[in-house]
Amino acid sequence: MYNLTKLSNASYQDLVVASAITTAVPEPQTYALFLSGLGFVGLLARRRLPR
Repeated sequence: MYNLTKLSNASYQDLVVASAITTAVPEPQTYALFLSGLGFVGLLARRRLPR
């Protein structure tokens, strides 16, 4: 997402200021922790199923 501001006056002829918004990117450790937690919950659910 970009925010553009255009200023026009005697000292600055057609000055354009652009600012970008960056988003956070998860670290690989975050994915590993998420997948291990998901696997643990899956194991618990599998153990509780009646056979």
